[in-house]
Amino acid sequence: MKAILTIFSILILSMSCSTVIKEVTQTDRTPASSIDYNAFRQKFFNAAHSSDPTFYLDGPYELDKEVVGRIYGGLSPYKFGTFTLSVDRSMGSPTDSVWIREAHYKLGDGNKVGMRLLPVVDIENRRDPYPPIGKTSDGKEIRGSEIVDEHLRKEYYGGTVNETNKDAPIFGLIAYYHPEKHKGDFKYMASNSNLKTENGMTHLGVYIGNGQTRNSPQNYHDNKWEVAASYGPGYPANIYSVKFKDVPPKVFNTNMLVTIRMMNEINGGPIFPGDYKFDHFRTVNLGETLAVLRAWVDNNWKRRSDDDKAHFESLQDNESYYTYCAEHMTIILNIALNLPQNEQGYTETYGRTNGPKLWKKAKMSYEKMFGEIPKVEYFKPLWKRLGYVKPTSARKTGTSLAWPPETTADLVANFISQYTRFVDVGPVLTTAAIMGFKDEVLKRMGVTTRTYLKHAIPIITEVFRHHGYYLSGKGDISDNKSYFGYLAMSKKGLAKVLKDLPPLAQQQFIAQMIGPLENQNAMKMTLRKKLEKNVAYNLFRIAIKNNIKKARAEKIKVAVDDQEWDKYVQFYSPPAIVHRVINGLHPYNKYIQITPVGTAIDAKEVIYNPNVSGIREYKE
Repeated sequence: MKAILTIFSILILSMSCSTVIKEVTQTDRTPASSIDYNAFRQKFFNAAHSSDPTFYLDGPYELDKEVVGRIYGGLSPYKFGTFTLSVDRSMGSPTDSVWIREAHYKLGDGNKVGMRLLPVVDIENRRDPYPPIGKTSDGKEIRGSEIVDEHLRKEYYGGTVNETNKDAPIFGLIAYYHPEKHKGDFKYMASNSNLKTENGMTHLGVYIGNGQTRNSPQNYHDNKWEVAASYGPGYPANIYSVKFKDVPPKVFNTNMLVTIRMMNEINGGPIFPGDYKFDHFRTVNLGETLAVLRAWVDNNWKRRSDDDKAHFESLQDNESYYTYCAEHMTIILNIALNLPQNEQGYTETYGRTNGPKLWKKAKMSYEKMFGEIPKVEYFKPLWKRLGYVKPTSARKTGTSLAWPPETTADLVANFISQYTRFVDVGPVLTTAAIMGFKDEVLKRMGVTTRTYLKHAIPIITEVFRHHGYYLSGKGDISDNKSYFGYLAMSKKGLAKVLKDLPPLAQQQFIAQMIGPLENQNAMKMTLRKKLEKNVAYNLFRIAIKNNIKKARAEKIKVAVDDQEWDKYVQFYSPPAIVHRVINGLHPYNKYIQITPVGTAIDAKEVIYNPNVSGIREYKE
C-alpha cells in the first residue's frame, strides 16, 4: 500500500489529459432507462477501454511472434500496444488484472479498436540515397517509408493515390511508444522508468514524408524514424493526420510544412530545456504563440520599446522559453492554424505596417536556407474564424489553439481515467491513486495539503457514488441491506488507504468521503440508477466536471525569468496529448480533425500476409 500512497512521484512529461467534458442532455439524476446508450457510447468512446475486447489489425502486416517476444521483453504480439495491470484483490478489486489498450486506436468508421502496422526502413544517415530497401522478417521487400506515405496520401486526398496527388504534401504528428513496458502492478507504475504517467509515450515529433522527421531537440533521431531496435527495444510511433476544416489538405499541409521547416531549422532550431520535467509551457495563448514566430523571423524585434533586449534573445538565453518535444510541435501546429505563410496572412495577423515587413523577412530567411518558398494559398486563419480582431493581443488561455493546455489537475484526472478506473480496479484503489498524487501535486503547484484535499474529497465521494450505480446495474447492490453493507466495506478499504494518518484524521476524512452517501435518498438513487460499466464511469466524469474546473483554476506562483520564489509549473502539452485527444480525454478545437493513420514500425518486426486485407480480428 505504501507504493500506492507514494505513487507517481514522477509525473514527468506525460502531464496529461483533461476531463473537461461537454454536457450531455442527461443529468446525474436521470434514470438509466432514459439514457440513449448508443449515443452516449459514441460521445465518450475511448479505445483504451473499448467494450469489445478484440484486438483488430488493419492491413496485410502483422507482428512476428519470435521477433516481438525477443525485442519487447516476452510481449505477446496479441497484446502489443497494451498494458496489463496486476491488481490486489485484498483492496476490493473485482479482478486480478486489467487490460488497458494504451496505444490502440479506432480503425475505420466503426468502433473496432487495434492498430494498422506500417513497416518502414530507416536511412542509415542523412547522406545515404533514399529510399533504402529492406525486408520484413519473412522476406517481403519494403522501400523506405513508401507505405506510410501512401496511407497519409490516402487519408488526406480521398482514398487513392494517383497522378494528381502522388507528390502532394503530407505530414503527420508522430507519438513514440514503449511496447516493452507492458505489464506490472501499482509499484511498477510508480517507477519513473516505466512511463505509465506518460501513457507509455515519451516523444512527439512530426513526419514530413519521404522518411524524414523533425523534432525537438533539433537533431533528435537524426531527422529520421529510428523506430528500429538498434540500441535496445524498438520504438514504434503512432501517426496522426491533422485536417483544418474548410481548408483543402494541399493548402494546409503546405502551410504546415513551411512552418515546420521555418521553426525547426532556421536559427539553429529549438533549444531543449535542461529540466524538462519542470519546464514552463508559456505559449498557452495566441498572443504569446504569435510573438514566438515574430521573434523567430525578426531577431531584432522588441516586445516593448523600452525592453533591454530583443525577444529573440529571450528565446535563446531564458530557459523558461526553451521547448521540449511536444511543446515545440504544439507551437508549430498552432502557428500553422493561425498564420497563412503568405503576405496577406502576415498583414492580417501582424498589421498593415508590420505584416508585410515581417513576411519579407520570413520569405528571405526561408529561401536563404532552403530555396524558393512553396506557394501557400490564402485561407481564413483560426483566429479570424473565432472573431478576433487583433490576434497578437489575444491572451485568453487555450483560445484559438489546437487544444487548450493541460494542468496538474488534468494529470491526475487523466491517469485515473486511463489506468485506475473504479469500474475496473474498485473504488478503494482509485482513491489510493488519487491520494497518492498529493505530494507530487504539492511539489508542482506549491499548494497546501488542505487545498489538495479540498479538491480531492468531493471527487472521491463521486467515485463511490458512481461505483454504487454500476454495482446496482450488476445486481451486486439490490436492496437496503446490501447498499449499507457496501458502504461499510468501503469504509474498511478507505481505512487501509489512510492507515498512516492519525485515527481522528482517518475518521474525519472517511466521513467526508462517504458521509454524503449514508442516507435513504442516496440509497434510493443508487438502487434506481443501474448503469452499465462505461456509462457509469463517463457519467462520473461529467459529475466531477466542475470539481476539475475549480482545481484547474487554483492560482499558483509560476516563477519565470529571474523571479526568486520556488519554481512551480502550471501548464503542459505532453507527448501523449494527441492520443488523448483522439480518445476523448482532452478537448480540442472544433475546426480541426485528428485521425490515427497507423503505427510506423521497423520492417524486420513484421511479416506480410498476402491473404488478408482490411480490418480483421488478430488472434493466435
